[in-house]
Amino acid sequence: MSLFKWFHDSESSTREARRWFRRSIARVGQDEVSSAARLGAETERRLEDEVPSALAAMWQQFQLLVLMLRDYVHGTYRQVPFGSIAAVAAAVLYLACPVDSIPDFIPGLGYVDDAAVLMTCLRMVRVDIEAYREWRELVIA
Repeated sequence: MSLFKWFHDSESSTREARRWFRRSIARVGQDEVSSAARLGAETERRLEDEVPSALAAMWQQFQLLVLMLRDYVHGTYRQVPFGSIAAVAAAVLYLACPVDSIPDFIPGLGYVDDAAVLMTCLRMVRVDIEAYREWRELVIA
């Protein structure tokens, strides 16, 4: 496969992943949030020792999103709009699903769409994530 075709295919798949993510947010309910918290923790354990290079820079952010979902589900942290929780849940569910726009098993390319979805989510809920981080620092301290 030529470099141009590879790049074009990955760009197309990344755009498709972002579109899926944005459409999915509206369909997230309490059940999906609970599933995302559980699947996010499983994904975190599965990838912890060998974080894909495409996700390495965002790994701590992913872990924070999973913690935020768990705290929300357990009722420990509810100072966040449900729309933000829905966006986080949709992103975590996308990352937890091995069948997505670019299958995760494809070396060097498999996590590019996951990284794009995660980046989009982080941009969308940046303020809420920062508020959660500050709350968590106060609670843990």
